Amino acid sequence: MGVFTTEKADIRVETVGRWTKGMTVCNFEKMGGMHHFGGTASEQTDFRYTVAMKLDHAKFCDLIVDSLERLVRRKG
Repeated sequence: MGVFTTEKADIRVETVGRWTKGMTVCNFEKMGGMHHFGGTASEQTDFRYTVAMKLDHAKFCDLIVDSLERLVRRKG
């Protein structure tokens, strides 16, 4: 398993919403269509973006520490 767990999503910026204008709307492929009053999210089917959903904190911290150790060795 990698550092991130990802999922495919269709991501758009809402340009005409009454309460959501300018906000990002995500429709995740595995979660099925979200149904809004106008049906906008249920029309989102272009799952070309990969979104990080979870982070393995221990692996991430290990990568940071390893990178810093290599940097310090180079300078020393």
